[in-house]
Amino acid sequence: MKNAKTLLFAIAFTLTAPALANAAAPSACETFSTTMTTRILNIFHNTKETPVEKRTDLTKLFQQAVDTNWIGKFALGPYWRTAPQQERQPYLSTFRDYLTYIYVSKFHDDDAEKIKNIKVLSVVPQSGDRIYVKSLIERQGDGKNSGENTQVDYILKQSSHQCQVHDIKIAGVSLLVTLRSEFSALAGSAGIKGVIKQMRNRLASD
Repeated sequence: MKNAKTLLFAIAFTLTAPALANAAAPSACETFSTTMTTRILNIFHNTKETPVEKRTDLTKLFQQAVDTNWIGKFALGPYWRTAPQQERQPYLSTFRDYLTYIYVSKFHDDDAEKIKNIKVLSVVPQSGDRIYVKSLIERQGDGKNSGENTQVDYILKQSSHQCQVHDIKIAGVSLLVTLRSEFSALAGSAGIKGVIKQMRNRLASD
């Protein structure tokens, strides 16, 4: 997750995920995804916006497409169930900013312009209204070398009124597994306040 190009690829797939699943997804996902792919590619290729403006646009789309509340609760594991009520909302609010930071802060305009295609490798419905998607981002080369291709898998969750991302896997590494390992361990030793403090320190450091 620390590599800027990998982060950018993940952003693209996160935000276009619902649109890529249209062929197999039920109607709840279809409405949400009608213009998502076009919007994200338009942001990447917009020559009139600055990188800062593009990051702002990406932030809005990311927070629309990703169920940060559900992921935040999952990351804490059993500690979410025992978390004091007065600490839950500050945690979820900070987590939303933190997760957005991870994916959007490393946006590089030059890399975005080199994304040339997005391919769906497979779309597999799973239990619990979840859809597992394997996809490939194709990137333009430099004339001497072919562009880098990156496979990103993700899980969509359909509810009665929307479709959102619940997990992202890059090179087989699950966002959910990584966050749960880190956050539940910290919650066990420092409590929810300790988790919030660490996230805020990370946000303030850059």
